[in-house]
Amino acid sequence: MPHTMIPGPMPNMLIVKIQGEMNVDDLLPDLHLHEGPKYVLFDLTQAAASVPENFWDAARNTPLKHPNFIHGAIVIQSQLLKNLAVVVAKLTRVRDKVSFFETYEEGYNHLLKLVQQANNQV
Repeated sequence: MPHTMIPGPMPNMLIVKIQGEMNVDDLLPDLHLHEGPKYVLFDLTQAAASVPENFWDAARNTPLKHPNFIHGAIVIQSQLLKNLAVVVAKLTRVRDKVSFFETYEEGYNHLLKLVQQANNQV
C-alpha cells in the first residue's frame, strides 16, 4: 500500500505513514532531501509484518544514508518488524541516525525535541 507523506509542524520535519503491505516505494520514499536537512517520523503502526520482494536491494539504497537525512524516529509495534529494522539499520550503517518507539506520541515528541534543539542552535 502506498505511503502517505505529511509535512511536520516545522519545515525540516516530515511524517511518513505506512499502512498495510509494504512495497519497495515505501522503503525508498522521496524525502525531498535535496531541499535541505530533514527529520522524519516513520509511522509503521499500521504496517503489515511482512517485507516486499527486493527488500535487501531497497535497504542498501536507503535514503537514510543521505547527508541531509539527520534523524528518523521509527514507530513500530510489531516486534518482528522492529528486529528487522534494527538489523537493517546496523547493516546499512545508519543505526546512529534512527530511534525506535512503540507509540506515535513518543516518536513524535522525540523528533520534535531534536528539531527544536537544532533550530535553536542556528
